[in-house]
Amino acid sequence: MKRHRLVIATAVLVALGGLAIWLSVSRAPVETPPEDLTTALPDLDKDEIDEIEVRRPAADQPTVRLARRPEGWRLVEPVDAEADASAVETALDRLDEMKAGRLVASNAAHHARLEVDAEHAVRVIVRGDGQTLADLWIGGYGAGFTNVRREGQDRVWGVEGSIKWAFNRDVKDWRNRRITDVSTDEVREIAFQTSAGSWRFVRNSENEWALPAGVAAIERFSPSKVDSIVSTLARLSAVDFAATDATRESTGIGEQSARVTLTVVRRAPDAGVGDAGGPDASVPTLPPESITLRLGNGRDENREYYLARDGVDIVYVVSSYVAEKINVTLASFQSTDSGSASTSDSTAMTETAMTAMTAMGSAAAMTPTASEPPSSGPSAMTEGTRDIPPEVMREIQRQLQNR
Repeated sequence: MKRHRLVIATAVLVALGGLAIWLSVSRAPVETPPEDLTTALPDLDKDEIDEIEVRRPAADQPTVRLARRPEGWRLVEPVDAEADASAVETALDRLDEMKAGRLVASNAAHHARLEVDAEHAVRVIVRGDGQTLADLWIGGYGAGFTNVRREGQDRVWGVEGSIKWAFNRDVKDWRNRRITDVSTDEVREIAFQTSAGSWRFVRNSENEWALPAGVAAIERFSPSKVDSIVSTLARLSAVDFAATDATRESTGIGEQSARVTLTVVRRAPDAGVGDAGGPDASVPTLPPESITLRLGNGRDENREYYLARDGVDIVYVVSSYVAEKINVTLASFQSTDSGSASTSDSTAMTETAMTAMTAMGSAAAMTPTASEPPSSGPSAMTEGTRDIPPEVMREIQRQLQNR
């Protein structure tokens, strides 16, 4: 009896040992001859790329196609629009730097687990001079590598770093969302017209905001509040765009809309800067130009609003925070009380907070979703793989610098 139990125990141990060996082998990266790594993925030169096509796995996500034009990159599908230069440059950099670091799998049975199948991967087709330079399925990220597979092949390669996020973008994130981009000190006048009234402010000889001569004073007038509004509107970006079939009329934008007009006096090339920060009177400036922004209806329970810029055939979507800077009231230019703390300090804190919130929102959209490392299943996910990769942090910094 004892001998029979010993035989059974020995058989169980052998079976467990064999299972452990099988698991370790199946999860370990496949040994790859060095010569295979050099030719595993296409060697792309971003300067030779003139078209990028991106197909996301969700059925409701349209195909995105970007094309290089003499004036710069444009989004040509699903809409024709100027592309976001930073987003395109990031994608080109990832393609240019992409190199296989290891062979992850050789069997198609692993494609779903590694997220390089049609249900999970982002398909990126790269063209140049009328030829297809690469057709790639970009999958899950883990253990410092992104899984990448060439179309029509079973082998899955590990590319060092996180790259899927650079292509897995909504259409709006491929578009240039910049509405205005002027230096705040080049804004010399600002005028508002809303249902609550109309106001106009000009920079005085000290480069501070003031009411025009002959206009009745505003009680508790706060120049720093005007400065805060100018800071927001001078470098303004949309959070989204109206639907392609939307019009100014259908989004509530018209002659009766709340509006703001910035009068901008740009420095001529190589012009100097005055002691107060504004254009130096001793150097030439360009003719004044006007930028008029018109506010439309709210959407998403008035958390966002439609907006249009005169002379631009685009209907943007902006946050309610921006809408409040346009649809002003008298209180928008008044300090809360005479004994309050420095208004400029509180304004600076508010602007910093808003910038940080916007950056965090962009980071959330760009951060790669957590997926299992190539050598393990979902249950083996570690907290380390949830950290934002350095590539994403650099993208956040680039966006902040562009503000």
